[in-house]
Amino acid sequence: MPLELIPGLKKKDLYGSVYHFIREQCGLKISSFHRTIRAVAATEEEAKRLDTKLGSPLLELTQIGFLDSGAAFEYSVSRNVGDRFELHNVTLA
Repeated sequence: MPLELIPGLKKKDLYGSVYHFIREQCGLKISSFHRTIRAVAATEEEAKRLDTKLGSPLLELTQIGFLDSGAAFEYSVSRNVGDRFELHNVTLA
């Protein structure tokens, strides 16, 4: 998260809702999140940390959050063991 885009963000703010802080304290509008989910094989390090076998299927979730100015304010990548992953998606029309 580029701190120059989120003025006043302090470490203590990370324990609450960062999105709430961005909207309410900074007055910024979050416009969208772009997510990509793909299957990958667990590396040796990932297998050890995630208590699974080397080469086991993992689901990699990449997320980029954008402000209404078009600036990306968040980038994250997580890898999850396939049989312990659940995605719940709500689309508003």
